[in-house]
Amino acid sequence: NRISLTGPITTLLVTPFLCFWTLPLGLLAILTQSFAPVIALFFLQTGALGIHVSHLLTGFLAGLPFSSFWLPTPTIPLLILSYALLFLIFRHRRTLPLLAMLACFALLLSGYARLPNAQDNSMEVSFLAVGNGSATVVQQADRQVILIDGGGPPTGLFNVGERVIAPFLWHQQIRRVDQIILTHAHADHFNGLPWIIKRFQPKILWLSETSGQEPGFAALLLGAKEAGCQVRIAKGGEVLVGGNTRLAITCLANLALSGNTEPIADNPNNRGLVLRLDHGENAFLFPGDIEKDYEEHILQKSSQLTAEVLLLPHHGLGSSGSPRFVQAVGPRYSVVSTGKKEPFPPVQYQDSGGHLFSTARHGAISFLSDGKKLTATPYRTANDPPRP
Repeated sequence: NRISLTGPITTLLVTPFLCFWTLPLGLLAILTQSFAPVIALFFLQTGALGIHVSHLLTGFLAGLPFSSFWLPTPTIPLLILSYALLFLIFRHRRTLPLLAMLACFALLLSGYARLPNAQDNSMEVSFLAVGNGSATVVQQADRQVILIDGGGPPTGLFNVGERVIAPFLWHQQIRRVDQIILTHAHADHFNGLPWIIKRFQPKILWLSETSGQEPGFAALLLGAKEAGCQVRIAKGGEVLVGGNTRLAITCLANLALSGNTEPIADNPNNRGLVLRLDHGENAFLFPGDIEKDYEEHILQKSSQLTAEVLLLPHHGLGSSGSPRFVQAVGPRYSVVSTGKKEPFPPVQYQDSGGHLFSTARHGAISFLSDGKKLTATPYRTANDPPRP
């Protein structure tokens, strides 16, 4: 999904260093290593200078503003019409009006310029397979896109925002995320968001608090500020998105607000948002990483827990999922966002009824709602071999 504008220039600059300096010296090192290892070592060390210079040039050019840009995944119609355009350019160089019309037609077919469908009341909710973390994409027919959490395993070598969330968005022809809701300030829920905020320019970032102590949280707030993204703290009972008959996302509770004296608020997993998404007759519940004491608390405070789809709290771990809480929600479908295939189903949910999905076993799980009917589509069944 990335196109480099400096790639051709970089190739022209580094090719002489690699082909006419490093490669010949490397071949000389191979020829001399058996009878003159000291000379061979000299050739290798001298040849390495060409690699070093090439690395510096590549890094400098790649770091320039607008050195590359990102595009959604091209569709089959776009690819076909692109080759047709190339053919016409070489065969009929004077038919510019025709080429312009075909180019616009290609963009429309590809979805790059898709228009909102105000008559379509459908909504799709996709729980992405991010490993031990959580990321959920909500898409409306009018092209509004909401991202709930966006994190995965904490590692500096793999950015879940760049490698998992963004490719999914591009594959869906999504170039902008309207709002991001972070349930709580744990890295496995936010460490991919700085990259998403920079590339997809959301208007609003909803948080439970701004005083999170996890590494990277301050960088998230700074990135949101630099991108012009408004940071807001969600309050219990506040409607964060929508509020009309089409879609509404409501914050049922937030124990992280300053001045909260509830003892359970001292638990970092409880200092987060409990979200409810309503779409017609269908509802989704996102409890974050709350544990059993918070579950009991919210059972007393809220009567809005019943939902068709439940994202299991705290990735299905035993510290969450009390029988009373699961019974109060009464989900038809439950989803556990985790990188662990076992145990499945989690022990505390084995007798909960309904259908249980796991991102570790099923990959991404998408739910399509028209306000009445609800359809679940896993990327693969539990017995299928992994797909690329």
